[in-house]
Amino acid sequence: MADATSALTIVTFPGRFGRLDQGGPGLILRERRGLRLTEVAAWDATGLDLPGPNASAPLGDGVALNIGPDRWLLVDTEASPDNAAVVDQSHGRVVLRLTGAAVREVLSKGCPIDLDRFAQGDVAATRLGPFATLLHGIEGGVDLYVARGYAQACWEWLTDAAGEYGYEVPIP
Repeated sequence: MADATSALTIVTFPGRFGRLDQGGPGLILRERRGLRLTEVAAWDATGLDLPGPNASAPLGDGVALNIGPDRWLLVDTEASPDNAAVVDQSHGRVVLRLTGAAVREVLSKGCPIDLDRFAQGDVAATRLGPFATLLHGIEGGVDLYVARGYAQACWEWLTDAAGEYGYEVPIP
């Protein structure tokens, strides 16, 4: 498991922020810490049941995300592929979980994909504002993967975009 200090330590503060006069926060924004992220490139059988393009699939205790042709990101799983190039990405990316009624509205402020057609289990490499991101549709929201070096700026972009809906940052 990743045990590095969070890239967001100096910008994340638990609480409720922005416009909250609409019956509570429209977005819950939290960092998913301690995940094992492994990028896999496989040109033939890997011994794993990996998902096809733009999709995800459960894999052991975690999930496999298809991130491109013959490439997957394995998230929080002990699965070990055969005949594949494997690179640990645990310290290279930050994973943010966005849930709540305003997730699509907040993301649509800077994401060019059709979020109305983005469903649970879908995966998309896209942009969010100026940031290259990976989106994974989960029940009730989205997991957003961003490069660690851009995590603080992306967090600030998200909190600014969420202000009009109100947002909550739970205690980690």
